[in-house]
Amino acid sequence: MTTTTQHTPGPWTVRRDVLNRELFDVLAPNDDAGKQGVSYSGEHLMVAHQLDSEADARLIAAAPEMVTALAALTEAATYPWDHEPLTTALDTARALLAKIEGKG
Repeated sequence: MTTTTQHTPGPWTVRRDVLNRELFDVLAPNDDAGKQGVSYSGEHLMVAHQLDSEADARLIAAAPEMVTALAALTEAATYPWDHEPLTTALDTARALLAKIEGKG
């Protein structure tokens, strides 16, 4: 099972808003950076702007990786179980949860 998505590919990152140190922005790579009318924030595309919660910003920034981790889990969790892909997918999911929680 292969998951195809239409979202902006990751990795997305969190940064403190340049105008207000209490707010956070979520940025994605911008393949069109430098093209006329496309570059919104230098080399990055603004996904979310001026969020008042760093935890929310981390969660949003993890969205592309969550899609990948969930796809891997659903693919690995088919019967008969092959433990290696399932273990790898669970390790990826655990690392992603740590990242979302600000521990990774």
